[in-house]
Amino acid sequence: GWNRKSFAKIMVWYIAILCLWFWVREGSVVKWKLVVNGNEHTLFCDNIQVDQFEVSEEKRTTMGFAGLGFSDISRPPLPVKPQEFDDFIVRSIDDNSILLQEDFTSHLDNWSILENSFEINHRGRLFSDSSSLGVTGVKDWENYSIEVTCHNPTEAYLLFRVKNKYNYGEVKIRYWREMVAVYSYYKNGKKIFTRTGWLVEPPDEAVKSILLRFVKTYALATLVLLGFLAVFILISMLLRPCLGKSPGEGA
Repeated sequence: GWNRKSFAKIMVWYIAILCLWFWVREGSVVKWKLVVNGNEHTLFCDNIQVDQFEVSEEKRTTMGFAGLGFSDISRPPLPVKPQEFDDFIVRSIDDNSILLQEDFTSHLDNWSILENSFEINHRGRLFSDSSSLGVTGVKDWENYSIEVTCHNPTEAYLLFRVKNKYNYGEVKIRYWREMVAVYSYYKNGKKIFTRTGWLVEPPDEAVKSILLRFVKTYALATLVLLGFLAVFILISMLLRPCLGKSPGEGA
């Protein structure tokens, strides 16, 4: 029969699963910052500079909106795509003043959707179930920084100096298959500049992101397991006086 040692083993497993749930429930989180200042472009990930380069004026657009985008892609074989954006800020290079701040707690009235659609979830984060691009701001922005928090990144975009859907700059940040940032400028729908830089994702953040996809995909099974263990522990505690003694214990 069940003895106290068996009960202790079940408790250890339950606590381990509960700790894993709390560890992965938010998944990986990375803060991106892109600075565009004249010809100079600089990308930061979690306040660490990961790339810097220059683009001549004839190879880029000069001013325009700032925006965000998603790719319809997920880390296989898990189908859930929980990547989300939060805390979007555009700052002036000249005086560091905030030109625009969006926490996604209200409707996207100030956003122009260039492709497909965005939604705001119950946590006040921007997400999309398809490849989507959207921008916000005013057309006379030229030199500014874009800051945003991305949850569980797989492949997403920062858009900058966007005049329209045919003339803009973008950085595609990919955390799947290969860790890269791909920078591009388009004029009249044609790519006139491209550059690829390498990124590094901390292993623990990658594990969080993958486990979160598993947990969300099999959320019902996970909840049933946790519920079963909780009921088992409750019954075991009620029947504890009837449990057998562990070997070596006195009579």
